[in-house]
Amino acid sequence: MRIFLLSLFLIISFQHWTKAEDIREFEIEGISLGDSLLKYMSKKAIIDDLEYIYPDDGYWAVTVSTKYAFEIYDNVMVHGKKNDSNYYIYSITGDLFHSDIDKCLKKKEEISANIKNTFSYISTEDITKKHASDSATTTHSTWYDFEDGSILVACYDWSKKSGHPKTTKVTLDTIEFIEWLDNKAYN
Repeated sequence: MRIFLLSLFLIISFQHWTKAEDIREFEIEGISLGDSLLKYMSKKAIIDDLEYIYPDDGYWAVTVSTKYAFEIYDNVMVHGKKNDSNYYIYSITGDLFHSDIDKCLKKKEEISANIKNTFSYISTEDITKKHASDSATTTHSTWYDFEDGSILVACYDWSKKSGHPKTTKVTLDTIEFIEWLDNKAYN
């Protein structure tokens, strides 16, 4: 009986180790925060597709959807720091396009459940609001906060006027990228 109780105690004590603690353990199409984009694309392809999409050019963006046939996502965009010759990834976004809002919301809930099952401690916040640039668009968002970054899982119910399909969006951001977005990107 003592051996059984000891075994049970050890199993319960170490169970939390099976869950991830670091946002970099989450992947979108096999890509993780901190990876070099050179692992997935040639330097020439990166340079050809590199864009600066914010008023402050501290970080670049590369959409890699046209380069690969992804297993899950329809589109993947990554962000890296300007003048980083290793092209390290500080943000990753995967998009899934849907024909209707119900499919979008269902996929958001599936992904959210996966995140909750993968990470042992997360702080969450659910928000539903109108999109800043299109008041006819509603965004259903869940934020998962970690010490080293955050994950956003959102369903965008785009208006017909926008021309965009309903989109489930998963974004992984490092703290450094979030701070830049909050303080410099739009200045």
